[in-house]
Amino acid sequence: MKLSKIEKKTIDEAVKHGYTFRNDSHFTSFQQGNRTIKKLIDKGLLTKVDNGNGVEYQPTEDALSLKKYSII
Repeated sequence: MKLSKIEKKTIDEAVKHGYTFRNDSHFTSFQQGNRTIKKLIDKGLLTKVDNGNGVEYQPTEDALSLKKYSII
């Protein structure tokens, strides 16, 4: 699976902290965060969770496995 640098950084942050969001500090703009997270959801690496306090994006089991075995 081919990922861009920002997609890899987003997965790293999501796995490290358990979640990420569209306005996270590693994105240069809100639009970049929105596009990147949408691409990762389409690839099946992030899932949207709305817990009432706002929307966060958590890594899927696939993302955790790929990260664990250093595939991404």
